[in-house]
Amino acid sequence: MLLSAAAATPWNAGDRRARHDLLGRGPVIDRLDELLERAVAGLSSAAELSGPAGSGRSTALDLVATAAAARGLHVIALRGSSGRPEPAGAALADLVGPLLHLSPALAPAHADALGRLAVGGGLSPAQALPAATAILALLARAAEQRPVVILVDDGDRLDRASLDVLHLVGRRVLVEPVLLLLAGDELRAPAEFARIVLRPLEEDEVVALLARRHPRLCAAVAHRIARAGAGRPRDVLAIADGLTDAQARGRSPL
Repeated sequence: MLLSAAAATPWNAGDRRARHDLLGRGPVIDRLDELLERAVAGLSSAAELSGPAGSGRSTALDLVATAAAARGLHVIALRGSSGRPEPAGAALADLVGPLLHLSPALAPAHADALGRLAVGGGLSPAQALPAATAILALLARAAEQRPVVILVDDGDRLDRASLDVLHLVGRRVLVEPVLLLLAGDELRAPAEFARIVLRPLEEDEVVALLARRHPRLCAAVAHRIARAGAGRPRDVLAIADGLTDAQARGRSPL
């Protein structure tokens, strides 16, 4: 299982906090467990982890990364940029770079395409399919050594060309032990991708989460925060983190 695999290595304070932050996410963790076990078993998977900002996407990906690393899998992480627009295909450099040393063993056309991607060069629409084909060849070579887990956070902030190529990769990865997990808000991944939804937490789930992270909170304050945070873990925790001791104990107005 995902959490038990991660627990095979020592947990630091941040790891324990991440586990607390995923209270109420049992079905999501179970599904991620299944996908990770498929990779360990030599099977391929592509999935979309869907939810708005603050719903726990990054926390879930962090746990997958920890568990995959504990099992000896090769973990590659990408993140969409919230800054200025990037050149088409720029995000793919973070995928290709860690594996580029394997490219000389590939066909020259694939190696050339990967070399261009690794430096973040522009990618035209006509180059999307050749780029995806080259990445698939690279992943197949890497997966001969150990399964590969690709984790993409804030996928809705990737440049369009990079996201299109990742969609193509996810649709075409068939037999290699590769897990591609795209996390974001309304990514509209192809039908070949499994879809895992991070729903808003129920009020009692939020109260349980707050009790773990902030045991000093009185029940009335915890319920008020739960209602204000609209079921988004990041938002409710941010509110609780900012309270004074008197506010947390209900002795001072929020």
